[in-house]
Amino acid sequence: MWERNNTGVGDARAIIGGRSVVTVEITGVLTRLTHIWEQELVQIVAEDRRYVVAEMSAFLMSWLSALDCPVLNRPVPGCLSGPSWRPEQWAAAATRADMRVAPQQHQPCGYADTVLRQRPGNNLPPRGGGITGTPGPV
Repeated sequence: MWERNNTGVGDARAIIGGRSVVTVEITGVLTRLTHIWEQELVQIVAEDRRYVVAEMSAFLMSWLSALDCPVLNRPVPGCLSGPSWRPEQWAAAATRADMRVAPQQHQPCGYADTVLRQRPGNNLPPRGGGITGTPGPV
């Protein structure tokens, strides 16, 4: 059960690595979860998933925003893991927060697009933005 009150997070607890931890013991947070996805909530009946996603997202945004420890990527509306920055921006923010950062190799513009196109089963439109074929289910 999740519970959040407005009296602060001092005595709140979180489960980290299977262990219950008082939130004041948390020394820093890096959130890797961007969103709660309906498709991931298979244990929830389909007609309730959208509501549960909204409630879970609101809870996590509130909880993450209230933490007193450094949160490298505080949530922003629409994304639990903060702003949509380039890897170089995240590395700079991590360095400013005294976190160790692995050396980054800059990828040329379009690199991710090229990698995605090379993966079998990706039906991305051809370069130039033209969409061909019959659209699939949404």
